Amino acid sequence: MKKSKILILLFCVYILSPNVFCQVRDKIDYLHNQYEKFEYKVAVETADYLLNIKDSLSVDEVLDVLVLKSISHYSLNEMKSAKRCFIEILKIQDTYQLDKSKISPKIITFFEETREDYSQIARDFKTEENISDSLFVEQIKITEMKSDLFKTAFIKSVIFPGWGHFEIGNNTKGWILSSLNAVNLGTLIYFVFDCSKKEKAYLNETNFELIESKYNQYNSSYKTRNILFLSYLAIWLYTQVDIWFFSEEKINAYFSVGENPDEFRGISLTFNYQF
Repeated sequence: MKKSKILILLFCVYILSPNVFCQVRDKIDYLHNQYEKFEYKVAVETADYLLNIKDSLSVDEVLDVLVLKSISHYSLNEMKSAKRCFIEILKIQDTYQLDKSKISPKIITFFEETREDYSQIARDFKTEENISDSLFVEQIKITEMKSDLFKTAFIKSVIFPGWGHFEIGNNTKGWILSSLNAVNLGTLIYFVFDCSKKEKAYLNETNFELIESKYNQYNSSYKTRNILFLSYLAIWLYTQVDIWFFSEEKINAYFSVGENPDEFRGISLTFNYQF
């Protein structure tokens, strides 16, 4: 049953195909006939009909229809429509030449002007495409460099608060944080040893009259050590938060992509690094 349906369908296609071909051929002949009679409006309408079924036409037939349509538009003083048709011809075949023995020199000149305009547009488009590709590549490079810079700055900041800020060019904050950190860390280290020393002195003291004094000294050093530890932790945490959340502007300031004034529509990548 299925085979019989397929055979019937193929038979119908076989029967109808020549008819469709004949109809298209008749329409093309009708187009030529109307064009030669100077019935340009009818020619344009017929050409539009044929272009709507251009899948049924060969490339040469499409070009033929477009030529007649464009000349018809030109003859009707519809210059924009004529130019659009010529551009469609050039899109299909950019080396296409009109028959100078059959077509008016004015139309030939108009076609060549359109070809020049089309070529310029194509060149500009290609230039824009190349620039767009170059910019995309540069943006990828910049993104990678920003990522590397941020990672380096963050690692340095973890090791020594303030060091990472120098890496991203924020020297003022770098000096402030590194100085605070250095003073705090140095004092903390001193009081760690001082606290340990005074603790031993307090625990080893056997004179009841000096035990309280030794304890007070140890307790004072112990509290100072803990305060310094907390302040160091605060400085360290603040530095990491500042690098992580508020360093983007400084990192972006290192990089810029713009046009090079010394070259036509050139691209320059600027990397600014401060020591």
